[in-house]
Amino acid sequence: MFRSLALLVSFLSLAMIALAQSGNEIISKHIHAIEQSDDTFAGPAMDWIESRAEGCRFVVFGEQHNVQQIPLFVADVQDRLWDDGFQYLAVEMGPIAADALSNLPFEEALAKNAFAIAFDNDADLELIRRCVARFDAPGDAVWGLDQSFSSLHLLEELVAIAPNDEAADFAKACIGRALDQRRDYIRRENFDDVAKLRELFPSAEAKRYIDALETSMRIYTNWRKAQDGAPTIYANLSEREGYMKDRFIEEMRAAEAAGAKDPRVVVKLGGAHVMPGIGMNRVITFGTFAKEYARGIGSDALIIGIWTYNEDPVEAPFDSYFGDSDGFLIDLESLR
Repeated sequence: MFRSLALLVSFLSLAMIALAQSGNEIISKHIHAIEQSDDTFAGPAMDWIESRAEGCRFVVFGEQHNVQQIPLFVADVQDRLWDDGFQYLAVEMGPIAADALSNLPFEEALAKNAFAIAFDNDADLELIRRCVARFDAPGDAVWGLDQSFSSLHLLEELVAIAPNDEAADFAKACIGRALDQRRDYIRRENFDDVAKLRELFPSAEAKRYIDALETSMRIYTNWRKAQDGAPTIYANLSEREGYMKDRFIEEMRAAEAAGAKDPRVVVKLGGAHVMPGIGMNRVITFGTFAKEYARGIGSDALIIGIWTYNEDPVEAPFDSYFGDSDGFLIDLESLR
């Protein structure tokens, strides 16, 4: 925490969090302080993360979204780990928008994907900007692991590569419907449009945009229908989590195919995607997958849950762990 952030390494079970809240003397041996000065961080916790990451291929943060300090903290960690090869950044973003941020001038990429970046606050954009500016490894700097949050950039890409006027006109008509429906276009069952797009755009390049549109539309549609009482929430949650895992594997393979040897990745996702085992979304989480993936290639993944501290009855027991510091990290791995 930064009088606002708490970090729990390995993001273990609620029972372990309860132990952390208990004030047990055992816990005090595994608390590491964080100091914040403007947008930079120091202290024993940073040194601990740097040391612990030496044996890892992946450092995975499960965050509370839209907290300014968190992406800045992640950026600081990536800066520290940069020379050890942690140049890749995986985030909750669609793959097409992430590709643009990796390969186009930054402001141009933002303009082309204005509605496609889920977390477009200054701190999240600074995290991505810093990574892209320094990146000199094979492949793409930014890996988009999530569904697309907008349809407009996908449809505009199709217009740009349309094989004929009929295809261009139909894609433009879809853009018109998307503008009329705003974000609801990708949340509604516009699958007839998807089928027609596949018919009119047969190329492999177009398939990538259309696949992203259809997958996102299906994930969002199952979520929306569940809000109306349909039994589709598990279909939504399981497909989305599975898509994140599939995208990660695809990006790992793409980096390796481009010439990267043992790529090392910093990942920032919502906390629900990172807790161990079957998480609060009732599916096996990305964090569990990352641990097992790393194990399968003879390495490890460092999993860190990170969120703001609030002085309420649930979190108040953490207050004593601050001491004079701005934040703290608890190494729960050592308590297993």
